Amino acid sequence: MSLIEALIAVAISVLIASIAFPAMDSAWEGSRQTSAASTLLANLRVARAQAVRGGQPVALTLSPDGRRYSIGVTAVDLPDPLVLRARPARISFYPDGSASAAQLALTGPRATQMLRIRPVTGLVEAEAPAR
Repeated sequence: MSLIEALIAVAISVLIASIAFPAMDSAWEGSRQTSAASTLLANLRVARAQAVRGGQPVALTLSPDGRRYSIGVTAVDLPDPLVLRARPARISFYPDGSASAAQLALTGPRATQMLRIRPVTGLVEAEAPAR
């Protein structure tokens, strides 16, 4: 193999890497958001179950900047650059299974995942991510 052939092979490798790495980064961001949304959904369902089982209200409280939420004594930090917004900022689950009505939006750079809490049943529903 001559020097020119070796340089061409290196140039092609660099070109392929420059195309592949941004696509991998985008996929990584998407998986982090999907994972954070799944964790949030699971934590909300656990909070409802704790309220029913324990006979005491359990609340989710959102930090003012939307980068952290807590359920009871458990605090969860969201990965960068995700932000969670909720109306209202404090959501309560009650021992009878009901909850305060709420809408949550987990927003990332490429999509927003919406969650809705039904007040009468306390059930948490996830909508398809909006891009």
